[in-house]
Amino acid sequence: MLKALTFAGIFLASTAYGAQLRLLSYNMYGWNAMGTEAWKKENLFKTIRAAAPDLLGVQEVEGHQYETAAAIGSDYSVVEDGFNSHSIIYRHSQLTLQAAGLEQVYEEDQWGHRYVTWSNFVHVSERMVDHFNTHLCVCDEGKLYKSAQRLAEVIAAHRRPGSVVVLTGDFNVFGGFENSQAIRFLKGELGGNSNPLEDTFRVANPSGNGETFPGGKIDYILADYGVPVWEAHIDKETVPYGQASDHWAIRATIDI
Repeated sequence: MLKALTFAGIFLASTAYGAQLRLLSYNMYGWNAMGTEAWKKENLFKTIRAAAPDLLGVQEVEGHQYETAAAIGSDYSVVEDGFNSHSIIYRHSQLTLQAAGLEQVYEEDQWGHRYVTWSNFVHVSERMVDHFNTHLCVCDEGKLYKSAQRLAEVIAAHRRPGSVVVLTGDFNVFGGFENSQAIRFLKGELGGNSNPLEDTFRVANPSGNGETFPGGKIDYILADYGVPVWEAHIDKETVPYGQASDHWAIRATIDI
């Protein structure tokens, strides 16, 4: 938290921060928790409602994105990108959708092609927010590194000047987790990414347990470098939500 406050102190003087945005990323384990063991479905929804996000990227939603939006509240809408495996859901009283689309991420695995959804919003504070959501392949380090480079290309193509960029997703970075080539590239630590992002969880929790899936940290909420992060949390509690996904939901509150 000290680092987040330091960033706030640096940037508030020169940037139009002031409004807060609540973010969530959640792999919903849809084939199981919304399919073969659909009794878990309400527990997924409880988990999301507890976070009360303004903007969320979900993965493995498996066509249940509209059901999810309706279940978490009447204030939520879905970004229609024609893709059912992952989705962006947003609070329409806080965010107005201006444009959206879907881009292919070229590396794939046994489950086929991977994609990234992009969306351009205007917040009620008049700040622009550009959200990107993805679920990368279960691949080796080299392929995931290429996928991260592709994500940077898509972000560069669809972000607007002066916007706040958010990237959510399950990156499947089992070959190194936070020290994987893909994450280091996205953070600007490897390969010359000209638009580095920060892991919001690490800004707020420099030494906290970042595990989001048994074994390590593969799910992320990344944001533009220097955006103040007021809190970030990995929701590992099983009570009162009950058994739900095989991933833990991750949330963050940033200043925009």
